[in-house]
Amino acid sequence: MPNFFVRAITPNRWEMVDGQQRSRSILGYWKGEFSDRSRFMLTDAIKSEGRNSRAVNSFSDYLLSVTILDGSYTNKEVEDFYVLVNSSGLRLNRPELFKAEYYSTKFLKLATELAGLPLFESLSLFSEKSSERMNDIDFISELLALIEFGFTDKKEKVDSLYHTDITEIKYIELKQQAVHTFGRLLLLNELTPLNRTRFKQKGDFYTLFGFANRNPQLSCFALANCYKTILRLSPHIRPSQEHCDPLMDYAVNCVTQSNSKKAREGRDKLFRDLFLNLESVPNATQSAVAEFLELGRDDYERLENHLVFRVDSLNDARVN
Repeated sequence: MPNFFVRAITPNRWEMVDGQQRSRSILGYWKGEFSDRSRFMLTDAIKSEGRNSRAVNSFSDYLLSVTILDGSYTNKEVEDFYVLVNSSGLRLNRPELFKAEYYSTKFLKLATELAGLPLFESLSLFSEKSSERMNDIDFISELLALIEFGFTDKKEKVDSLYHTDITEIKYIELKQQAVHTFGRLLLLNELTPLNRTRFKQKGDFYTLFGFANRNPQLSCFALANCYKTILRLSPHIRPSQEHCDPLMDYAVNCVTQSNSKKAREGRDKLFRDLFLNLESVPNATQSAVAEFLELGRDDYERLENHLVFRVDSLNDARVN
C-alpha cells in the first residue's frame, strides 16, 4: 500500500496531504460500513466474538507507512508536494505529471519562472483556475521549444527539452529571448489588450509570439503596424471565408490540427506574406486580400523597406 502523507499542524492536530481515500476506506471497513470481496463485513458483533480476535487484531495491528511533513512546510510547498506524490493519478493533467517527473530540471524551472513574471501575467491569457492546473507553464514550454527549434509538430520538442534538460547557458539564452519577446508583445497589449482579441487563443498567440521572436529586425512601430492590420482583418478571418483564400487558410489552420507543424507554418505564412514583402509589387497573398477588400495601389506603403497595407485604408475597406 502506498505511503500516507500527513502534515503536522500542532502537536495534536494533523492534516492528511495524501491518502484520504485510502484512510476512509480502511475506517469504513473497520466500522462495518461495507464488506470485502468475500462479502465479509466487519461488524461490531463479529469484532466482539472471541474466536475472531486473532483476525481482528491482525487487521488493527497492521502497520501502515506514514511520512510526516513537519510544520515548516508552507501551503504552497504542500500543494507542490501533493503533485509530486500523485504522478500516476488520473486526476493530474500533462503539466502536473511533468512537474512530478521533471521537478528538478532547469527547463521546468525556466518555464515556471517565466509563467510567474509580471511581464507575462499582465497579458492575462490564463484564468487563475487554469494557472493552478499549470496550463500556463505548459504553454510557456511550447513557446520555449518554438524559440529553440522553430515550428515543430505538437509537443514533441517540448518533451525532448524535458527529457534531456538544458544547460545553464541555454537557460540564460532562452530566458533572455522569451523576456524580450514578451516585452514586445506587452507594447501591443497596451494598444489593444490581447485577451480581447483573437490572440487570446493559444494558436494565434503562438503565431504572434513566433513572428515577433523570429523577426527582431522589425521595430516596435512596425510590429504594432502588423498587430493593427491583423486586428482589422480579424472579422474576415474565418474557416468559411471562401472569398479570400489566405484568410480562410489561416482560420482553418487555427482549428484543424492547429498544433501541427504544417498548421503552424501555414499561419506564419500569412504574417510573412503580409508584413515582410521586400518586393516593389504586392505578392499573391496581398493581392488576394486587396481584391477581397477592394483596395487599390494607393492603399499600400513602404514601412522599413517592406511593402505593407496602410492600416487606415483597412478602416474604410469594403468587402468584395
